[in-house]
Amino acid sequence: MAIPSSQLLTLPVKTAARLLALALLEEIQRAQQRLDDPKDTEALHDFRVALRRLRSCLRAYKPYLRESLSKTMRRQLRELAAVTRTSRDLEVQLAWLYKQLSRLGARQRIGARRMLQKLKDRKTVADRELHRYITTTFSHIQARLERRLSFYTVTVSLHKSSHEQSYAGVAAERIVQLGQTLQQHLSKVQSITDEQEAHQARIAGKHLRYLLEPFAESLEGDAMLIEQLESLQDLLGDLHDAQILANEIDIASQQWPNEAQEIRGLTALANRLSKLTQKAFAKLEAGWLDEHGKVFFTTLHDVAKNLLRNP
Repeated sequence: MAIPSSQLLTLPVKTAARLLALALLEEIQRAQQRLDDPKDTEALHDFRVALRRLRSCLRAYKPYLRESLSKTMRRQLRELAAVTRTSRDLEVQLAWLYKQLSRLGARQRIGARRMLQKLKDRKTVADRELHRYITTTFSHIQARLERRLSFYTVTVSLHKSSHEQSYAGVAAERIVQLGQTLQQHLSKVQSITDEQEAHQARIAGKHLRYLLEPFAESLEGDAMLIEQLESLQDLLGDLHDAQILANEIDIASQQWPNEAQEIRGLTALANRLSKLTQKAFAKLEAGWLDEHGKVFFTTLHDVAKNLLRNP
């Protein structure tokens, strides 16, 4: 269900939000159909991304979708997202560890391989749980979502004029709000240790990017903003992923305190992660922190204003 953004902008928000959600649900369904193909290595990734986009859309336009989404359905989607997140985090961690093997000494590889095996075992369990959830719970949610998003009711008063809010107007408001949220979180990131604020900035940036994507071909400056947000997401993602893995390595070090060879490998990995986080933070600092993100946020407000000019 490809929907031209020029058409979306003219619709009431309750209509446009449902059309967007249904289009994203179709993307999830297409990715789900590919999950059973062992040769399709991108199917799970595409499923996760489409699910994130759908949840972001449902969140952005929540007040206008209440009739279609129950609290139970939102909770089930949230649980599915948590299951996919666990699998995704382990996938990223394993990919990074595999790359390090050839760069480590023979003795250091002992600890690295043990760490790899530990995470591989966890990923097997996580993937099994993910596929179980997809084939049972999500299949049920999917049918209900498609049915309930396909309609909504409108109350018309004969005694006073009624007016449905436009998609363009609501989207512009949400863009400004999310931009402010992103800016606030970034302003509180002063060092590598501000992990929670950096993580919240990453989430806000992701939601903002998904909000902007439907307008990429219609609004001047929008595509550039999306590209910049993708770059920010990569930086904050590298930072977040490295910090999560560093924590896993720290836990393993505490579990194997008397095994010198394992500790040697874990220490080498921890040092490499430390350098990675420092490099990612330096790029973040140079491109976004303090006054460096000012041009981005000015352009963002211009895009929101242009949206409001649409009928």
